[in-house]
Parts: sequence; C-alpha cells; structure tokens
Amino acid sequence: MSDQMVVGLCRLAVVIGSALAVIGSVLIVVITGDAGLLLTEGGAFAMFSVFFAIVVWLVIPRQPRNVLVWIMASTAFFSGAYLVAWPIAAALVGDFETVVGNFAPADIPRSAAWVLMPIVSIASGAIVAQLTFGLLLFPDGRLPSPRWRWVGWFSATSIVLVMLATADNFRPGSTAPIEEGGVASDIADIAFLLAAILCLVALVGRFRGSTGAARQQFKWVLWGASILTLSLMVLTAFEETAYLDLFLALFAVAGGIFVISYGVAVGKYRLFDIDVVISRTVVYGTLAVFITGVYVATVVGIASLFDVDAESSPWLFIGATGLIAFVFEPLRQKLQRWANRLVYGKRATPYEVLSEFSRKITASDEELLDQAARSLAEGTTAAEAAVWIRQDDKLTRTAAWPESDEAAPVDVAADGPLLPEADLARAAIHDGELLG
Repeated sequence: MSDQMVVGLCRLAVVIGSALAVIGSVLIVVITGDAGLLLTEGGAFAMFSVFFAIVVWLVIPRQPRNVLVWIMASTAFFSGAYLVAWPIAAALVGDFETVVGNFAPADIPRSAAWVLMPIVSIASGAIVAQLTFGLLLFPDGRLPSPRWRWVGWFSATSIVLVMLATADNFRPGSTAPIEEGGVASDIADIAFLLAAILCLVALVGRFRGSTGAARQQFKWVLWGASILTLSLMVLTAFEETAYLDLFLALFAVAGGIFVISYGVAVGKYRLFDIDVVISRTVVYGTLAVFITGVYVATVVGIASLFDVDAESSPWLFIGATGLIAFVFEPLRQKLQRWANRLVYGKRATPYEVLSEFSRKITASDEELLDQAARSLAEGTTAAEAAVWIRQDDKLTRTAAWPESDEAAPVDVAADGPLLPEADLARAAIHDGELLG
C-alpha cells in the first residue's frame, strides 16, 4: 500500500470517527437532557476521538509509516463508534435509561445487545492499545530494544483479555448486569494496568537516554501518561463506590490531558516549555491533595472527637478554611522550590541560573565567559554550551562547557553566524553589530 493511500485511509477513518463522536454526543445530550451524563459515561471516548482526529490529520502526511499514528487513527474511529452505539441501541430498545443504566443484556432486545457488544469491545481494545503500545512504541513506532518484546506480547494479551471480558459482559442473553463484571473483567483490568505500567517504565527508560527535542517529546508524553495512569488507578479503586461518577469525570479530564500531550509530542509542534507545565502540575496537584486532606481531617476529626454535627456547625468549616489560608502560601513556596529542583535539576529555574551566575561574576573576562558557558549548559540541561566571540569576520570559540578540544574559527555569514554541530545558536547583537 502506497504512502498516499495510507494517508487517505487514516484521514478518512478519523473524519468518520470524529463525526460519529459528535453525533453520538449530541444524541446522548438531546435524548437525556443531561450533559453531565456525557462527561461521566463517554467523555474520555469523545476526547480520544476528536483530539486524535486532529493530530492524525496533521501528522499522517509526514509520518505515514509510524505505527503510533495508525493506533491514534483506530482509537479516534472506534471511540466515535462507541459513542454513537448507545443512541442506536436506545432506539432499538425504546428507552435510553435502560441502555445506560446497570442493565443486563437479557433485559434488552438481542438486536441492541448485538449492536453494543462488538463496538464496545473493539473500542475498549483500541483505548487499551493506545495506553500500552502507544507508550511502548513511542516515538518512532519501534520497540526500545528486543528485550522489551515480551512486554509487547503481554500488552497484546491484555488487549485481547479486555475485549473478551467486555464482549462477555455485553453477551446477548446474559443475565448479569454489565457494570458488575466478574472474574474475567477483574483479570482483564489487572492485566491492562500491569501492561500500562510496564509500557510506562519502558517510556521512562527511553526518556533517560534522550537529549534535545526528543527529550522534550518524552517529557510531554510522560506528563500526560502519568496523570492518566494515576486517574485510571483511582477510578479502578473506587469503581464500586458511590463516587464513581466523580472519578469517571476526572478520568475524562485526564484523558483529554493525555491526548493533548501525546498529540503535541508526536507532532512535535514547538513542544512549548513542558518543564514549566510539569512544575505547576506537581505544585498544584500536591496542594489540591493537601487542602482536601486538611479540610476533611479538620471537619470530620473535630466533629467526631467532640461529637458535633458538622453540618450544623459552621465554625468547623470556618476554622478549616482559616487553617488552610494560614499555611497555604508558605507551603506553596516550599512546594514550588521542591518542584523546580525536581524538574530543572541543580539549577532550579532559569531565574536561579541568572542569579547564581551574577553572584559568581569575576573581573576576568576569560573566567566570565567560562562561567557563562557552564551556567548555560547546566540551566538548560544541554549536553554542551559554548561562547563564540566575533573577531573581524571570524567567530572564535572562546569558552565551552564541558571543556573540549579547540574548534576552528567560523566565517560570519551574511545572514548571521553558522556554527558547526550546534542544535541552537543565539546571536548577541549591540546597535546592529554582531558581537558573538
């Protein structure tokens, strides 16, 4: 199959998938009058379908043979099919509430069950493929090394198990409610979680050996995948509780974050400053957990200790709010410093790099340039940084970190300096004159 045909088929698949997702979402909201139902029941699938459709449309002409793009295309298509399957089944039944509720396939016509079973099964398998192979094969569609082949087989097995368990839940004539699952569903869920974690470990291994723009790609995917994996683990843990709708909504939001981060990484659209995003995520995610914990511990703990009705005593809520307000800013500052150290390393932020550089400035021009090169390398985590000074019509490398052999002077080009083997060069210009 030619590249042109692959591009055409992938684009056709994502267009149909996103159209089905929009149609299914609109029908669900119109039929039920409850937009919140879409968020809790199908939000993640809508995110996968629409966002991946955009990414595939833009990326596929440049990467027609990348397996990751094919996986995104299949995820977009089958996620859209999943959303439109529910209104179709409801039309066959004549009652949408019966279809979306905790029903047993035996309670609905066999025609509706036969519509739901294959579509939901394949859509579930596509999502699992995205969250396993989508991580394992990133970014070039190949395994990190042959030793990871067993993880690929395990991931494929988890996809089959999820599809079989889903098909069994929707089996026409089954008397078991689909949301209760069974042993098969539990085994499939465990296999999927283990496969996703193993693939995430493989991604981390590749990240540790990456540099430059590739490293930024991995940071984006790791950020989105970590959030999605965490939300999935929480959703699995609270699946049988009264808070299921809340965690389904959070999973949908996490799905959107993952889709955006993954799409940005695969497409390599500028990649933005992911370090800042990760730092803010760590800080405010930790703050959210802390505030929730303090609030619940204060209100529930004091109410239990003194046998007070929390709902009728506003002072408990006022006290908890005051305590949080008192510790919020000092805690935020400490978390920000910790997150910066975690993300940026020894030089926590670019501002700290400049501050440290200013503090160490000496009177010697030669030492000053050495310090500039070192601070630049450490502050950007670059493999090497160098300072080139203009002398007449030549650029001479005056300082470098780490120190290396001397480099030959470079001619100053008419349209700016051209430095050998440099991933990025920035000119120092004063009054229109190139200094270095």
